[in-house]
Amino acid sequence: MKFIALKSMLVILIITGFAISGTGQNYRNICSPGTTFFKDTAGNFLAFRQDSVYVLPGQDTVFISYRTIIDESYYYPCFDTTNGSILGGRIYEKADGTFLFFNYSHDTLTIRSHAPLNATWKFCNLANNGRVEAKVTSIGIDSVPGGTDSVKTISFQAKNASGNNVSYYLNQLTIKLSKHYGFTNMLDMYHINDTIFWYNATMYSLAGKTTPVMGIQPFGWADVYYFQVGDIFHYHGFQHNNGYGPEWWQIQQVISKTVSSNGDTLTYQFDNCKLTNNPWPTPHVEKIYDTISTTIILSTLDSGISIYRLPMEFYRIGESYDSHAAAYLRTTDYNGRMVQSIDDYAYDTQDDTCWGYVFEGMYAPEYYSPGLGQTGYITEWFESPVMYDWENHLVYFEKGSETWGTPVSQDCSTLLGEKQVTGSNDIPVMVTPNPVDQSAMITVPGIMEGQQITVIMYDELGNKVLRQQLHSPLYVFNRNDLPVGLYFVVLTDEKGTVIGTSKMLLR
Repeated sequence: MKFIALKSMLVILIITGFAISGTGQNYRNICSPGTTFFKDTAGNFLAFRQDSVYVLPGQDTVFISYRTIIDESYYYPCFDTTNGSILGGRIYEKADGTFLFFNYSHDTLTIRSHAPLNATWKFCNLANNGRVEAKVTSIGIDSVPGGTDSVKTISFQAKNASGNNVSYYLNQLTIKLSKHYGFTNMLDMYHINDTIFWYNATMYSLAGKTTPVMGIQPFGWADVYYFQVGDIFHYHGFQHNNGYGPEWWQIQQVISKTVSSNGDTLTYQFDNCKLTNNPWPTPHVEKIYDTISTTIILSTLDSGISIYRLPMEFYRIGESYDSHAAAYLRTTDYNGRMVQSIDDYAYDTQDDTCWGYVFEGMYAPEYYSPGLGQTGYITEWFESPVMYDWENHLVYFEKGSETWGTPVSQDCSTLLGEKQVTGSNDIPVMVTPNPVDQSAMITVPGIMEGQQITVIMYDELGNKVLRQQLHSPLYVFNRNDLPVGLYFVVLTDEKGTVIGTSKMLLR
């Protein structure tokens, strides 16, 4: 049976009902408009979003969540690709304020949001005429993201057919239901069942809602690629075929940023250095130190890979025989930022009734986070007799005063060694500190007694901004009125031949 989303009049009616429901004991704000994020202690997110509603005779209301791909049980090979989420397959709100949730086997789970203190009711059935009893154990002010609210605490106890307490994994677990924000502490309703081996007792706490706006919010490509001049990113990656292949370490620093008049096009320049260790065909090390430019067109990204999809949201790629599907996962990392994982080739099928993992297929998630860009990618596939594993990950960043992770090296000079530019005759040039606020020490340890060395600095446009004769290995650079930007430090000998170079970032 398919349910059709109602028009704006019904949506207004539902929202009005939610506003009225904030009074008395009726804590019924469970299926509010927008998206609700729940997070477990490991930083994994689940979500609920009502995609459609349907009013039944007698004024009962059915809420349908966004479409997901969920493992139906511990031992069943197929995945459920119908509507389902942390709140179950679908939700019925009865006219008396009772909510019925449905797990993967379509058993009902009951929450009486209007129940007073010490009220009890049957939460779900157990085998042999047993039941799990729910009880309102407290009502009081509790914390919610961004503030406090009146919250009901509901606990569970399993009982047999005679009403005696029996052991069960839900015993003494509690969920919390707030007056204005719905569940603030929650179980995964979809997986609650007494007939499978996978007893999912993971607790989820409210992390954010989009209506009203509170806590963690969805993010878009403009948030992902929001960099500022001076941001520093360190990466570590490799390309292994059967565990063997090149490995690299990379440092990038934002040195300029340009935004188009309509805000759709972002252009960044990065000071970039990369050290690659290649074990084949002949072991050797590659060093790169250059400036790279990246242009990001947000509207193009929005029309391609979707960053807005929710955890486990199911997206079929094509409608052909043996087609693939996309799965999405949100976690938290990098000082608490939400991370979106996009995996376009995780599942496939040969009919519409059973989706499963791809056998000897490709696993290729990409990871994105606000203000950090693409934080990583993994490409794994098995093609007998070779196992491919190609990865790249953000391991450290600096954004203003915020830092996270472990740097691959102190800076580009340290990463690449004393010689930053290939050439056997180059004299090493070190700038400390770099980036520079007001002054820096330029060190040229390779200068010889009596050698005539000239230091020349150029801006990004090639304009000469400084020329100075060196008479010792140390030179104190004073910024004076030079503007923010990247500058190139060039050493020349008495013949004007370039014998050493470096880069300096003024911030």
